[in-house]
Amino acid sequence: MSSSTETETPRYAVIPAVALLDKRLSPRDLTVLCSLGMHTDKQGWCMPSQGRIGAMLGITRQAVSKSIMHLRECGYVMVSARRGADGGQTSNLMRVVMDTNTPADSLREVPNHSTAPRNPTLHPPQPHVAPPATSEVAPPATSEIAPPATSEVARNPPLKSPTEIPKGRTQARADTPTCPDGVTEQTWADWLQLRKTKKAVVTATVLDSARREAEKAGMSLDAFLREWCLRGSQGLKADWLLADRQRSSSATTGETAYQRSMRERMQEVAPSIARKAPGVSPQQASEFFEVEARRVDETRRIGGAA
Repeated sequence: MSSSTETETPRYAVIPAVALLDKRLSPRDLTVLCSLGMHTDKQGWCMPSQGRIGAMLGITRQAVSKSIMHLRECGYVMVSARRGADGGQTSNLMRVVMDTNTPADSLREVPNHSTAPRNPTLHPPQPHVAPPATSEVAPPATSEIAPPATSEVARNPPLKSPTEIPKGRTQARADTPTCPDGVTEQTWADWLQLRKTKKAVVTATVLDSARREAEKAGMSLDAFLREWCLRGSQGLKADWLLADRQRSSSATTGETAYQRSMRERMQEVAPSIARKAPGVSPQQASEFFEVEARRVDETRRIGGAA
């Protein structure tokens, strides 16, 4: 006899049958949907972690996350973010959707086996034997008729209002902005995934701040968000990008900060001399400016003494 402390494995998983015929879903998507159906309550909600689902199916957490996103796009799963007291996301509350509007062209055609020819080797004809005669008679006919057939199917109960949802189950934020103009769908999806990984909110305020920083850096919003994704950071400032550009420029020219300051000083106090700088290499030009700057300083000291 098993111990009472052991976790009981659910005996069944509740999922929409139409998912089995949906050509858009891969076998992995179906197994992830079944694992969600094993954890749902009477309202269809569940809260299994992606790590638990991955351990059940023998796949990675990233593979589970990708399948859940695909199931959500196809309308089989609803995802509601759960947030803590500080407003940060803590986990996801998911619901298996039974009433899906699956396009007809996405369903596989099921052959009608009742009209298909039978293989006589596998299914030899059976002789027809009449049932034995009995003394029973058919019941008398009545005026009652069977109820008419309907096209109704099992449906999810209506969604609860926010006040009826159990504590900790919050509705998904309705103020999440859509993909801005000038930003590709791929860049937008990558940036949303990065914010989700960092457990950071996506609001209009955050997006406006990104636009301002992009303008400061002289970049389009799409290029700014792509750079943000490449860095993989929670935030990005224009000052960081400008500093990186300056360091990159110095590394390319081979000019030190001191040599650059001397060149700028020479261009300010003696532009005619600065125009005579040799154009061979940045190092030779910097040395030229340094020598000429010292000569100008020496000339000023002599003139001041006179």
